[in-house]
Amino acid sequence: MKKIFIVFGMLFLSTTNTFASELFAKVVQIEENYETIIEYSPIKICRDEEVPIYGNTNQNNNNSGNVLLGMILGGVSGKVITGEDGGAAVGAIAGGLIGANNNNSGNQIIGFRTVQTCTMEKKEVNSTRLKNYRITYDFHGALGTSYSYNSYLVGDKIPVNVNVIAK
Repeated sequence: MKKIFIVFGMLFLSTTNTFASELFAKVVQIEENYETIIEYSPIKICRDEEVPIYGNTNQNNNNSGNVLLGMILGGVSGKVITGEDGGAAVGAIAGGLIGANNNNSGNQIIGFRTVQTCTMEKKEVNSTRLKNYRITYDFHGALGTSYSYNSYLVGDKIPVNVNVIAK
């Protein structure tokens, strides 16, 4: 039983690392590293457009002239199509009615108004931000470099890990 404890004790002691007190190096140079980031931000773009205004127009000027012209053209057309005077009379009546309604044609463009239309578009925006720091340090005459997210000043002492390997 004693031998088992001795074997386990030796095995345990041989696999553990011996830690020294924490070691420090002196910061001798600091370099800021930046990176460019592309972001897309929404932007509102508006334009003024002319849009037609529709409405009913009641223009009664020269309405009798339209009726007379419609009757003449309708009568001539009725006579030519049918070859009879009755056809000319029906054509004249139809032409007169069409001529009377010619000015009351309904919706027409009566003007224009300005309307603002807006759209959302993405605009590419480049920005620069701090990525990290390249720190050069001196550990007992040996210079080393490391990258850190921490901001140090020249002369600060920073903790270091030293690994010594035999060749």
